[in-house]
Formats: sequence, structure tokens, C-alpha cells
Amino acid sequence: MAVECDNQHKHDPYLVYQTGRQWRFSTAEEAEYTPQLCQEVSQLLAATAGLPSPLEPPAGPRAVWPQPRGCHKLIPEFLEFRTEAPLDRPFKEFTSGLGGSSGRFGVYRTPTEFIDCALKLSHPFDTQHCVPDAVKRNIFRRLTEGPSAFAEERLRLYNRLNQMEKELRYEEARLHSTLPDHTREAIKGKNLLLWAQLLKETKFPDEGVFDLMMGVDLVGKPDKSPLFETKESPATSTPELLLESASWRRERLKGRDPHEKDPEATWQLWDCTLKDRGDGFLTGPFYDEDEVKTHLGVDEFVCSRRFVIEQGTPERPKLRPIDNYKEGGVNEAYHSLEKLALFDVNWMTAMATYIARVSDGTGRFFSAREKFCAESYTLLGKLRSPSGRGEHWIWKKRIVKFHFQQSRYDWGLSRSILHLSWTLIGMVSGCFYDDFPLLEIQSSAKLVSESFEHLLRKIGWRYSNDPAKTSPFSESFDLLGIRLNAGDISNGVVVLQNKASRLEKMKDTFIRMALNGEWNMRQLQSLQGQVNFALGSTSGRALKMLQRALGSFIRNPEDRSSSDFQALCEFGIRLIDECKPRVFGCRGPEQPVLIFTDAAYEKGVAAYGVVVLDPFTSSKLVAGGRIPTRLVDFWKLESPEQVIAQAEAFAVVLARESFRSLIHGRRTIYFIDNEGAREVLIN
Repeated sequence: MAVECDNQHKHDPYLVYQTGRQWRFSTAEEAEYTPQLCQEVSQLLAATAGLPSPLEPPAGPRAVWPQPRGCHKLIPEFLEFRTEAPLDRPFKEFTSGLGGSSGRFGVYRTPTEFIDCALKLSHPFDTQHCVPDAVKRNIFRRLTEGPSAFAEERLRLYNRLNQMEKELRYEEARLHSTLPDHTREAIKGKNLLLWAQLLKETKFPDEGVFDLMMGVDLVGKPDKSPLFETKESPATSTPELLLESASWRRERLKGRDPHEKDPEATWQLWDCTLKDRGDGFLTGPFYDEDEVKTHLGVDEFVCSRRFVIEQGTPERPKLRPIDNYKEGGVNEAYHSLEKLALFDVNWMTAMATYIARVSDGTGRFFSAREKFCAESYTLLGKLRSPSGRGEHWIWKKRIVKFHFQQSRYDWGLSRSILHLSWTLIGMVSGCFYDDFPLLEIQSSAKLVSESFEHLLRKIGWRYSNDPAKTSPFSESFDLLGIRLNAGDISNGVVVLQNKASRLEKMKDTFIRMALNGEWNMRQLQSLQGQVNFALGSTSGRALKMLQRALGSFIRNPEDRSSSDFQALCEFGIRLIDECKPRVFGCRGPEQPVLIFTDAAYEKGVAAYGVVVLDPFTSSKLVAGGRIPTRLVDFWKLESPEQVIAQAEAFAVVLARESFRSLIHGRRTIYFIDNEGAREVLIN
């Protein structure tokens, strides 16, 4: 297909310029595909795939540009859609795939209508991490009935669980006897019928969760769970192709040793694997592939590579083995249907701030953490022997935990336990992987902990008694690397900060590297991972520049001098020393401050404008001016032709600095009309 340009549009000048160490060509930024070319490619693909032709566009209005990842638009771009062009207000006409009219017109709001909508908004922090109704009821009963709200119910539950276990023990034994050996071994000790009966009585929404304990397919297309939103990711392979490629995948894995230059890590991985075998998670080792095929009774099998990462502190190092199921090809043959929602730090913070908002100052909420192990199914993992002789030993993994795309099964099991904690025990709790953080009034803290542990024991779920993992109730506790102070929740205050041990570990690493004047890639990558984990919307972005500096150093280490390395270490130490706790005052105005910013760049001059609206104080503020020429010249060093995105971001940064006394401790929503600047500010 060859078509010459009709010259009916403006052609930007051809430019070649340097940014940093790279050359950039204007043609790369101006490339566009015409509707005719797109239509022709679609027709050819449809014919090849045996799809009907011509392909019809989907019915209904289509987005003008993709929705931002992770959230919906606070205010839709259009007020309404019409089939005729309006005469009294601005609009946008949608075109068909061939460039003609589609007969649909998006009608914009007037400025006044847009402001009226904005003034009615709630902040996403208060709406996107909503506290479930079941938890709200538990909080309400605590605040209105006091510590005795659930005491009698928990005592009755204690006796009832004991009785149900006795009544179902013979049926439970009969069920286990009918299962295959590998399934029976994996669910040994589980009281599945008791667990299923409790879920039925409490109306757990996912009725198919019981079937997960019988074993599931790790490839193919599963049934959709009602626990999660829909996000379809089709498989890129098939189970048949996965098995056909298994032999050469195994050979490829043999040549990829993640710890080839780190013998200590190889021994650490070996010790972790032996521990997993002792805990019943693994079977093996098998010394050759024929032995595996004989054991499984199959002609072919799929392997995945295992490696270890180091977490924790120098005083209490924590080794975590990871099984790379993506590399083994298992994820490629799985058709995912769910968007997993993690009850992470943001969710727990939303729950804590909700309590702080509705509490009247009576009763003190404290915190603790429980842990249990979510267990499931079978895969095979390949591990190099630490003997140094180059053998590759294979282990059969009976129980898979959260390391792969199909972990939605483990999430379903975890959610079922969380559901029982809400409905049977009245807990104010969350769930992240296998951690169960909870908030409780001091006087009933011991009873709620014992009730939850008794529930786990009766349904057969193991939980950790390690003091390092099961913290006693206290005013502050560590939650996923964040220390949450709950002592002042009843006074409307929630305090969050990075764990002191995490910051100290990172600082110590920088100090040691600076003193030695040497570094290795594994050390820098581990440090970058720690910094990444210390960033978040609740823990703050104070270390964001350190994250970028580490990433830049890791990408081009050969171009870095010793002075660059010393500067990086000094920069990291200074930023870590400046980290401060984040204090959330939850009794202030709920209406957010609205800040509208805009910028312009014409004929070498950049300007900005800011409008601030505060519904609580009825404040209306306006600011504007020129951006300093020396700053614009600095932006041009990286992008000589386009600086509007930088100018738009500058307007937001300036507004935050200029009106910080107004927005301090307040919810704030920024409206910006430049997508590039918006993405940069979010990241």
C-alpha cells in the first residue's frame, strides 16, 4: 500500500537534537498512522484470523483518550452526548474510522457548570479506599456499645466451633479419603466442611471458593470470581504449546543461574528450599528429568526457576525464595479475568482515618498483626546444587503462595478468612497476602486475638507464633514496612512513617559504600528495591528523587566516576535523615481545596496562571505571571522545541509552595489540562 501525502496539513520542520547522551529525531514524535492504513491493516488481520469483515466499531461513545490507569475521571469530559450539534454551547464532533462524521457530538460544560461539579467532589482518598459496610458496622458497635459489644458473641462462637468440629469430623475424614494423594497431602489438617459451612452461613459471595481446595488448573480460562473487578488478560499461549516447549525451556533455564557470581546466595537459596521441604511445601529433590516423569506419571512437565532475595535488617536478615513462574511459561497459558485489589497500606490507612473521623474521643484503638499461611497446589521448580558441580535438581512444589499470575486463587482463600473475621468475630481488620493487621480497643484486644486464633485452628489454617511476626497489641505497629501509630485515633489523628529499621538499613548501606568507595550491582539493586518499597501515597514521596538517582546510576554504571558515586551516597544519606512522619488530621473540613492551573508558551515566553477555591472558607484566590527565562532555557537543554509540559508542571509546584499555609492538612484536588505534566506529577 503506497499513498503520497496530499499536503493538506502542516508539516513540522525536520530536526535532530541531542538530549543527554542520546540523539532524538523529530520524525519519531510526528509519526501518525492514517485512518486508511489502520483500516487496511485491520482488514488483513481479520482475514488471516478468520474474523468477519469489515470489522465494525463498538457501539456507544468511545473515549477521546484512554482513562488514567488506576482511577476513573472525577468529572467526565462531556456533559452529555447528542445526535445533533448544539447551537448554544461548545461541543466536539466524533468522526468515524474512515474520517467521516459519526453523528455523535460531545457537549462540553460551561465554566460555571464545571466549577459547580468540582465543588461537589469528594477527595479520591476518601472514596477509592472505601471501608466495607461489615467493618463499618463493627466500628459503630464498638463506639456505641463499648468493649463488651462482641464479648458474649465471641465466647458463644468459641463453643460453637468446638461443637461443629466434633459433629463434622467423620464426614471430614470421609471427604479426605476420597481425594487424590497429592491433594490430600496438601490439605492435610484442614477442616474443609467446617470452613465451607461457616462461609455458607455468613453468605460469602464467592460460592466456588470451596472448589479451590480440591485443586485448580494453573492454565486455561478460569471461572470469574465475584470478589474482584473484571480485568481480562487473554492467554498468549495454550497448555499444549506450553508442554511442547517445556523441554527447550528447561534447557534454557539451566543456562540462567541468577546467583552464578554469588556462591553465598546459592547456599542461602538451598537452605531456604530445604526449610520449605521440612514445612511440607516441597517434595524432592529429583536428580534427573526421567525421575520426575516417572514420579508424576507423565511424558512431559514444566519447570520454573527459583532464586532468593534478601530482606529484613543486617541484625535480622530475612531470606525470601521466589519461584519465577513467568519465566517458566506458566503465566503465558493462563487467561486472567480479575483485577486483584490489595488491601494494602492505603486501605488500612483509610480504615484508620475513618475511625478517627467518626470517633467521639472515647475508647482507644490499638493494633496488632496476625499471620496465616494460604495454601494451594502443585508446580515444579529447578534449582542449581550449591556443590559447585553444576547439577540442576528439581523439586515438586505442593503448595504455591502468591508468586504467580494465578494467585487470585490464594486471594480468594485469604478473602474468605477475612470475611469470617468480620462477620463472626467482629474484627476491624484487613488482609494483605497472608498478613492480617487489625485495630481493636485496648480492653478487648486479647479476646479478639484469641478468638481469631481459635477460628484458624478449628478450620485448620496454620498461623505463625513467631514473636517477630505476631506483634503484641500496642499503640504503634509495623504494617507492610510502614509504622502506623494508632494511639491518637480517638482524637482524630493517624500518624504514618517508614519503619525506623528500614531507614536505618538504607542509611547504613550508603555509609558503608561511601567509606569503601566500592559497590556491586546486586547491592545497588537491593537498595533501589528498598527505596521503591518506602514510596507510597501514604508514606510520602520524600525519597522519590533518590529512587530516580539510583535508577540512573544502575542503568549506566560504567559511565559513573567515583565522585558520582560519593555524591549519590551523600544525597541518599541526606534525604533519609530528612524523612519525617506523616500526620493525618481527620477532623478537619471534608470538602477538598480546588486548585486550577494552566500555562502557555508562545514566542519564547512562558507564563502560568493559578485559581484556588476553598469551599470551607469561601476563599477565592488568583495568581499568575511569567516563568523566569533562565528556567525556560534550562528546560530547553533536554527538549529544545517542547517546554509546555514543564511549564504546566511548574504552575502546580508553584501553587503548592505559594498556598501551602492554606492547603496544609487539607484534602486538595488539582485540575491540569496537560496529560504529560499530570503523569509526571502523579509519578
